[in-house]
Amino acid sequence: MSYASSPSLDQPAKAGAGPAAISTRKARRAEARNASERAFLDHYFERLAPEVAASFTAEQRAAIATMFGARGVARHAVEVRRSVPFPGGRRLYLVFLLGREQRTISRLYSQGMTSGSFNVAFYLGLGALFLLPVLILLTAGGQ
Repeated sequence: MSYASSPSLDQPAKAGAGPAAISTRKARRAEARNASERAFLDHYFERLAPEVAASFTAEQRAAIATMFGARGVARHAVEVRRSVPFPGGRRLYLVFLLGREQRTISRLYSQGMTSGSFNVAFYLGLGALFLLPVLILLTAGGQ
């Protein structure tokens, strides 16, 4: 199933250009979210038998997208994804993502997803402990 493609989002509105620019940015973000939801639905409905996919109403499709969290391609300020070789032909997949938090503080607390300063220091130390050997392996493997 194919959906109409969204307009180009290549030219962002200028920051501080006034209320019209702000509403334009909001409209573009909404269009990007809608495109992400369409891509999500396309991906999963392509895997169904055509007659089954055609039997869903737009309301049912929206409910399915909501149920799965309307997952699209997340964009992070820092996104590192590497496959790291280890002895014996084994490989581990390393992912490091860093981006702006989108969830509200009340949602974070309700999910137990907040960290105090001790936790942050612990995570950084633990990350450095595991990252150092990986960096050594990566630099030694490139020579």
